[in-house]
Amino acid sequence: MSTPSSTSRSEALRLTFLWLVCIPLWLTLGCSGGTVHSFGDYAGYAVAPADSKSAADKKWAAYLTTHLTRRAGERVAVVALKNNDETGESDELPENFLAVSVGVAKDLPHDYAVTCSDGSLTLQARDASTLLWLIYQFMSAAGAHDARLSTSDLLPAAVRCTADTAGNFAFEYRGLYTPTNADEELRPILATHHVDYDWALWGHNLRKVFGGTIPDDARALIDGQRSDAQFCFSSASLYAALEAYVLNNYGEGSADAKNGEKADETARFAILPNDNAQVCQCEACRAAGNTATSATPAVTKLVSRLARRFPAHLFFTSAYATTTEAPAQPLPDNVGVLLSALSVPYSASPAKAAARVGFADLLADWQRVTSRIYVWDYVRNFDDYLTPYPCLQLLQRRLQYYADEGVRGVFLNGSGDDYAAFDDVQTRVMAALMVNPYQSLADYTAACWSQLYPVTAEVLAPYYESLENRAAKGVLQPYAGISAAGSYLDPAAFETFWNSLDRAAKSVSGDERTRLNRLLTALCFTRLELTRLQADKFNRAQIAEILAGLDGFTAFSDMHHYREADGELAAYVGQWRSLLAWGKAEGNLLAGVQLRAVSALDEGYTDVKLLTDQWHGFPSDYHTGWLICSADTLTLEVPASAVVAAGTFRFGFLLAPKWHIALPCAVEVWQNGHCAARVAVDANPDVEPFTRHVVACPFYGLTPGCPVSLRLAREHVPRVTLACDEVELSVE
Repeated sequence: MSTPSSTSRSEALRLTFLWLVCIPLWLTLGCSGGTVHSFGDYAGYAVAPADSKSAADKKWAAYLTTHLTRRAGERVAVVALKNNDETGESDELPENFLAVSVGVAKDLPHDYAVTCSDGSLTLQARDASTLLWLIYQFMSAAGAHDARLSTSDLLPAAVRCTADTAGNFAFEYRGLYTPTNADEELRPILATHHVDYDWALWGHNLRKVFGGTIPDDARALIDGQRSDAQFCFSSASLYAALEAYVLNNYGEGSADAKNGEKADETARFAILPNDNAQVCQCEACRAAGNTATSATPAVTKLVSRLARRFPAHLFFTSAYATTTEAPAQPLPDNVGVLLSALSVPYSASPAKAAARVGFADLLADWQRVTSRIYVWDYVRNFDDYLTPYPCLQLLQRRLQYYADEGVRGVFLNGSGDDYAAFDDVQTRVMAALMVNPYQSLADYTAACWSQLYPVTAEVLAPYYESLENRAAKGVLQPYAGISAAGSYLDPAAFETFWNSLDRAAKSVSGDERTRLNRLLTALCFTRLELTRLQADKFNRAQIAEILAGLDGFTAFSDMHHYREADGELAAYVGQWRSLLAWGKAEGNLLAGVQLRAVSALDEGYTDVKLLTDQWHGFPSDYHTGWLICSADTLTLEVPASAVVAAGTFRFGFLLAPKWHIALPCAVEVWQNGHCAARVAVDANPDVEPFTRHVVACPFYGLTPGCPVSLRLAREHVPRVTLACDEVELSVE
């Protein structure tokens, strides 16, 4: 496989992409070639297969006839033109009817094409899924100019279908893992894919090919022992299991039907090691080229063998963990790689960000061995699905960057089956951007708001656009608490927006009201999170009212989780109820007192004021209300004015081993260079994880009017941190 220089190749791909993608834009705006009159000028529509001898084209013609008839009702005639197979003659076209022919043309030079002449129009695509998308594009385009057709449920067409048009999708794979995209009737309209339906094997899921016990030789050899946590990719048993899995479930994947039998469809298989650092060191794997840290040689050897065995299927590895390094030799044409873009900050300059974190070099390394690069990107805050995440402007720039660099597929990882605020609009826009990332984002987003929220779009659209405009100037975080939304989410403006939307929703009915009920309920979560950021805004009555609104989540089957892991919304509501019951601690001498951190604090966790704001942190969320410290000892100074001779300090700590957050091994009270009190802490108390653990440290004999140091010491363990939410002082 010869490879041009990265500069010339990138420029060639960019020019090719701009030419192919922009074809639909300028052709539909006014181009040479055939045209048709305005759709509303015709007396009706007559539908026929593009190839009268093709069973597939006949099927698609029947499909268009059925769906166009439903949208026409009694207002306009839709007829099916039939062909006599014996004579070859077709039904006569009724007077002043638009003749619409439809079919699959595998040798089409573009993904899709619309050919027009006076009184006729032909819709063609290289494959069935693209043709289905084009059919809906035609119906939407026709409905925009023919009021007799009911197409208000369809988004405005990117292909106007009134003039000769041809174009290619920006990406061959356009995956969206969002709740809206789980709708099997919507996906064909959006021209999107979904990992649960169009991958034969996805993610770190290789063990499923065995259907039971994994043979000993298929397990990685680590330090002379077979491991249950990783595979040996040189194993004959693993190859045999994969071969059988492909054959039994997906067949050979032949491109054409033989002897009248239905052809097997091309399937995609992700062959990935388990998500850990183990690399098999057996003799065969080391002979393939494995090192102690790289499994790429054995993995790509196995994937290449499968690709040659099944040339009509597609096989993928990943540039991740032990397979980050690209192989030395080119891969078969039907082998691709999944590249995670998690390390690339969501910022205004994706190319610069990609270069800064090494993603651009990684992309270039893999492009030397395969042309089928799929990027795995992220479009949600996985610690908070319910707070608005205005990522569309920044995502558009990322998609343009990927397209310019010749990336052939994109998988946008969202909230899966869990509800996310504004997902209905965002999914539709993301889908459109994966078809053409250079189209007008503002126009298409506005069209989505108008379609889904015809009454309240005047409230929703301007506010959401303001969020996008602010977010586009900063950096979005894929794992963050509510404080990270501060760059675009103003608490006062958000509260005004929520109240305006709530008032407007009361006059809405039907599907729009259903969508609004979900949205308003979800945004109650954001209102509560913003409250947690503002300790001085604690209003028991208002919080109780917002909680009552959030309680409505139980009515929605897709709103039981607010984040990716350990995010039960019921537990979150329960923690708020506990906080309200607790209220302010009586007799706390440190309430509102400013402590001083003597030791270095972690980036992003420097607000010492939260230790005396009398707000408990939630055990389920380390982002908000907790001071995180990775130093061996967190030392805090209590000002002289707050020191008493005898009393008890109480500390609130988070115990969350899954997040590598541990309790201190001891808390100490120091004054004038002497330890006045010390309490040892059980590092592994008999309590559930994600628990707020209170440590009391009584003391006596201190000198009032003299500062005191509080030392919170932990055992020196790499990657383990300490989290403290409150320090209280009481006189017993």
